[in-house]
Amino acid sequence: MNLFSYTSFVFGKDYLKKIDSNTTSTFTIKKDSDGSLKKSTYALHNYAKISLRDVEFSGVYKIPTSVFGKSTEFNNYALGASMFFKELLHIPLALRAGKLNFSGAISKLKTPALSTGVSCFSSCSASATGISSSLPGVGSTAKPWSIAAYYDYANVHGILRNAKATCFYDGKNNFGESLLFIIKPLKKIQISFSETAGLFSIENTSSSSWFSDGGFFPKKQILAANVQTAITSPYYRGRFFTNFYQIENRKMGNTFTLENSIVLPNFKLNVWGFYANSMKIFTTSSTKLKTLWQLKINPIVHFTTPSRTTLIKLGGTFYIDEKMDSHNKNAFTYKWSGGANIKKRAFSSTLTATGAQTYYTISEGISFHAWIQPNILSSYTLYLNDNERTLEKHRIKNSISAQIFSKGNFTLNAKETLELTFKEGAISGTNAFSIYAKQKIKKTNISASVNIKYTF
Repeated sequence: MNLFSYTSFVFGKDYLKKIDSNTTSTFTIKKDSDGSLKKSTYALHNYAKISLRDVEFSGVYKIPTSVFGKSTEFNNYALGASMFFKELLHIPLALRAGKLNFSGAISKLKTPALSTGVSCFSSCSASATGISSSLPGVGSTAKPWSIAAYYDYANVHGILRNAKATCFYDGKNNFGESLLFIIKPLKKIQISFSETAGLFSIENTSSSSWFSDGGFFPKKQILAANVQTAITSPYYRGRFFTNFYQIENRKMGNTFTLENSIVLPNFKLNVWGFYANSMKIFTTSSTKLKTLWQLKINPIVHFTTPSRTTLIKLGGTFYIDEKMDSHNKNAFTYKWSGGANIKKRAFSSTLTATGAQTYYTISEGISFHAWIQPNILSSYTLYLNDNERTLEKHRIKNSISAQIFSKGNFTLNAKETLELTFKEGAISGTNAFSIYAKQKIKKTNISASVNIKYTF
């Protein structure tokens, strides 16, 4: 069972702008063969954030999943603060300290390969990114302490629309900096450039055969960098970036990623590509890169009926990659999907089919835009044995959600999900129910939810 509560107080343009807080409690009840509850567990997450005009504070306290009656850790916490100088000194500068989160180009250095998802209706990124930082969230208790500085110049007129500079240092001796420039040479064309570089600590202490080829090494620092270029126009959107990783004293390994989107009145073509020129690369997350190359193609056609009352969208995606498996042999993976989406004033419906070497899935979803706004989703999946290509198991999943009550600024939503798995004549599954309430009182938003999950 999961209990969640969220409260937000909005104070407008005064010095005190906003207060956010949420609490999540999780209880899992497990019965042993003798009927006792010795393996039942609990967990707790508390989060609070105070936003002032020039300062922000956030704090997280977490009790990890623990067994009732046994000792646990109560020192999982994260604190953070931001200081803004835009109003005080009229300088677009911010300083942050605490267990910060970093995203943007930092994420690309940690995970350079493309996502393997095969959504039928995707879109490409349209802008280069630098390093982004944020105050601690619910999952930040394991982050190291860090400090960051952020400069953000914005101009709605002229060619140079945005210039950003970021640098940070954390308790693991990681240091990074980034520069981002966005220019608009023509009314409908935008070009962006970014560079990110730094020194990052990595280590490989694994004794598995997979890591043995890369060589055991203790904690050390490597130089890594990311360079991005992106363009946005009415008919084309694209982004290219390359990563640089130090693999030996004077040698660098590279990864290259290209994202393209051609946009026409009733047609869009998305193409993604990835290539790595070395299998000796360890990313900044201390993970050895396994992907050699990837290719993903996603054409989309959309049109309206002659009556102009229905929008129809057809799309499909094909994905293929080559990786090094645990035995240092080349292995190919492919996925595909196809689907149709219909939108009318009263409802929208999507039918999709997805396949890969080991599974096939058909799913259907429908959402109504009036009355209680019900959403219904059903899917059926076949899982195959990878070696023999025979049926291993199949799974059925159904869910329905709706707004069961609404009056004034109060809404109440509920969701029911049933998942059944059939394998070798046995049936197992889960049944989950959740209810979510939201109330707005003047400048205060209050929400709460209860989630109950039963596994059999």
